[in-house]
Amino acid sequence: MVISFEYGGEAIQIYIFKRNRTSLEIQVETSGNVRVLAPKGVSESQIRKIVWNRADWIIERVKYFQELRRYTNKQFVSGETFYYLGRAYKLKIVSVNSIKKQGNKFSSPDIPIIGLESHQNVSIRNGYLCVVSCDNDSNSIRTTLLNWYWEQTLNQVKQRVRYYQPYIKYRPSGIKVRDQKRLWASCTSKNYLHFNWRCSMAPEAVLDYLVVHEMSHLIHKNHSSQFWKYVGNILPDYKWRRQWLKNHGLKLDF
Repeated sequence: MVISFEYGGEAIQIYIFKRNRTSLEIQVETSGNVRVLAPKGVSESQIRKIVWNRADWIIERVKYFQELRRYTNKQFVSGETFYYLGRAYKLKIVSVNSIKKQGNKFSSPDIPIIGLESHQNVSIRNGYLCVVSCDNDSNSIRTTLLNWYWEQTLNQVKQRVRYYQPYIKYRPSGIKVRDQKRLWASCTSKNYLHFNWRCSMAPEAVLDYLVVHEMSHLIHKNHSSQFWKYVGNILPDYKWRRQWLKNHGLKLDF
């Protein structure tokens, strides 16, 4: 069932699903769709009243996800914003055809490239995130950037694991980068540390928190008070780092 209502000049459609449950839940999805999971015995008028009382929150979340899509729905063209270690960079696409070949080196007025292979490369130069591409195809550029972020995340995480290792008596069995939609990082029962490839988009302080969090799971396998005390002994200000991730983490994607 779908109901519509207006609030503050905003028209919103609500998708209602009746379930065998005892409480009503309102969900705003990243797509902007609003879902209500309601007990079977709740009437439409009751649902409308509850939705009306939560209208400010609903509209706030819908607008948040609209803004979020502006960040994450990329066309992979010059001028778009991408994040690396918390800093915003404008994307600059440079066609390989504009690069002059000089022996086994390539040069460009904007981007000097040495040892270019497969006619694609990624680098940060003069405040730009530069991608050299052979065909300017958006899918190809996305794949190139994805591979670059994947590699950067692995390198950054390894550096931080080495840095914090003296604080933690156990060593991880291995470190892997993965495409995890719902998790930033995880520690397996066999002490492998997994990190989302998007981690290198976050500020260094937040990346430090993710590394310390998962390394602390080498000692404490749950989120008990002892676990958080252990994290706090290493990063006394971990709470603001965790909160930053909750507030801004969804923007770190493409």
